[in-house]
Amino acid sequence: MIPAYSSAGRRSGSMTEPGIAAFAAVAYGLGERGGIVRLLFLTVSRMRGQGGKESALEMVARGLEGRGHAVAVAFVGPSQERAWEGRLPRLYVGAFPVTWRSARQRPLAALGLVMRAIREERPEAIVVTEPGGVIMVRTACTLARLPVPRLVSWLHGDVDRNSFPGSLYRCAGHLAISSGIAEQLRARACPTAPVWTVYNPIPDPGVMTPRPRRDEPPVFVFCGRVEPQKRLDRLLHILARIRDIPWRLQVVGDGTLRPRMQALAEQLSVGARIVWHGWLPDPWTVITTASAVLMTSDSEGFPMVLLEAGARGIPVVAMDCRFGPSEIIQQGRTGWLVPFGDDDAFATLLRELCLGKRIMPVPELVRAGVTRFTAPRVLDSIEEALRAVVGFGGSSGGGTP
Repeated sequence: MIPAYSSAGRRSGSMTEPGIAAFAAVAYGLGERGGIVRLLFLTVSRMRGQGGKESALEMVARGLEGRGHAVAVAFVGPSQERAWEGRLPRLYVGAFPVTWRSARQRPLAALGLVMRAIREERPEAIVVTEPGGVIMVRTACTLARLPVPRLVSWLHGDVDRNSFPGSLYRCAGHLAISSGIAEQLRARACPTAPVWTVYNPIPDPGVMTPRPRRDEPPVFVFCGRVEPQKRLDRLLHILARIRDIPWRLQVVGDGTLRPRMQALAEQLSVGARIVWHGWLPDPWTVITTASAVLMTSDSEGFPMVLLEAGARGIPVVAMDCRFGPSEIIQQGRTGWLVPFGDDDAFATLLRELCLGKRIMPVPELVRAGVTRFTAPRVLDSIEEALRAVVGFGGSSGGGTP
């Protein structure tokens, strides 16, 4: 007997976040060419409900639905923060939280959810956000004696950091959110499957974030999960090197390392300069002024926060980690890339910004630098890829917005 699970066959309600409604307004109605595609997005890892992956999934799913496609989403377990689930198209949610233990002990529950979603939605293509989704779909279809729909991968991070990457060769195509991930997919997945570099979309916030007045200290922003990959500890050590000059840091985000990072800030004698906001549905509501957004991550998939900052005219300073920052930042025009691991160069650059020895990018030019990642352009690329996979025509892969 398959264990019980819950599924919510609900349509999403109103979009409450600033910019998302504007995104839907420009995205809806633009996909008039080609055929309508029946799609199922499947995520087998636990969604936090508060990160860039969630934002991208919400915008793409709602955007494609707004263009007339039949879109459904399936999570094998509930999100950590569930409020955002109500904004998604037709949604199937497993009853058990996704953990390593539940994955071993309750696999039938997840398979039952996937089988039901496939039976009810009859998707022409299933977009999986992890390689494990490929295995789950094929197993579910075998058990249910259903034909396997076309599978398309849409990974949101380093391919090598995913479990079961070998299963990707079963996919009919791949959506890559950065050129670095596209190169990984071409090297590790089936070489005959097309790869489209589509990036992730950003909504238009409709506002610009002002910079501090000349008589005020610079305001830096860290926005993201406080987890090992994001390396907030590295940023705090860098800022400690310039504690002899005025600056302030706004930290928007939460995670397992937050208590340790707050303790580290005190040890480095910079705690009084930092405001810890925790996680917020819209982080930009508390950022009333900003000099630059800072990023010192070990790796990224395609850092949405850099795009969101650019859309608000805020320059960014980021270490050149893989993947994403080098595709987003135009050196000196929209921000600065620092060689990965060069803490000295990062500290020197921040000191020069604080002392006015670097010319700050013009906000309008910063904003113009991210226009190629706007919703209509990214959705056009994703539509083209999905239609090509299911046989409605389109290019053979490799395109960019």
